[in-house]
Amino acid sequence: MTSYTDEQVLSLFQDDVKEMVESLLADRTRLQAQVEALRADAERYRWIRNDQTGAVEEAILIDRYGDVEVRLGVNLDEAIDSARAKKGDV
Repeated sequence: MTSYTDEQVLSLFQDDVKEMVESLLADRTRLQAQVEALRADAERYRWIRNDQTGAVEEAILIDRYGDVEVRLGVNLDEAIDSARAKKGDV
């Protein structure tokens, strides 16, 4: 399959169509970034779902003087990514 750069694709069209093609190319770029973000979230979910080692509890919960603090949001993502990296699952 032949691959073309965005510039090569745009050169095939007249000016009135170029704007539409540019918009489609921008949408493609935006959607590719969104797919990568969703892929990272899906990988985190699968890692949590499939954990048999207790690493999930360690990544999500912090025990401070007998209290439990639940990590949320970005802190949770970072904790999961760190735990996955330690296990070599990334």
